[in-house]
Amino acid sequence: MSAAVLWSGGKDCFAAGLRSGALGDPATRLVTFVPADGEAAFRCHPLWLMERQARALGLAHERVPIALPDWEASYRAAFARLAAEGVTRVVTGDITPAAWPWLPAALGAAGLALETPLADEPDPLALLDDLDAAGIVATVSGMRDDVYRAGFLGRRAGRALLAEHGLTDPAAFHPCGERGEYHTAVTAFGELRFLDDDPSTLEHELRDGIWALVFPAA
Repeated sequence: MSAAVLWSGGKDCFAAGLRSGALGDPATRLVTFVPADGEAAFRCHPLWLMERQARALGLAHERVPIALPDWEASYRAAFARLAAEGVTRVVTGDITPAAWPWLPAALGAAGLALETPLADEPDPLALLDDLDAAGIVATVSGMRDDVYRAGFLGRRAGRALLAEHGLTDPAAFHPCGERGEYHTAVTAFGELRFLDDDPSTLEHELRDGIWALVFPAA
């Protein structure tokens, strides 16, 4: 069964790819949806970093354009093409897949199976522990302005970082950033390194309500 992992280069898609076994299959493709007009900042998830991740993992990375305003039709067309090319399952890192109610129907229409391997985990902190156990370094690459802390951005996401900043109440701050509190970019996996710079030394920039690391050019 050939898989496509919906890819942002962050911790959730990486963890889902590992849990599903997709990252261990050379036939797997990593798929990133991008605006058809080409205007996307991807500040917290640099496209060049995703390309570097894919090369290091030995997998294909594909950018799929999505046109507005009929974005759902674009997604459905993209899924139909993936199915025609032999993909049978789509893996996502969604922790709360109910937030995307249209996705199962769109995939089902294309004959694709949806896998959300992170969705059944009752303890979100366990997901962070799994990252550490797997050797995934998920660097905090962006933070919502209202929760921004300079000492949090650019650091390795995990239980220790949350405790250091007193962010231990999941009702106020979701441990995995599921309410948009923070975003991550995987900068290392085991012996693989995807970023040459030390992310803790990168500058921070506020734009559109998000503080983000200023990543170097590819």
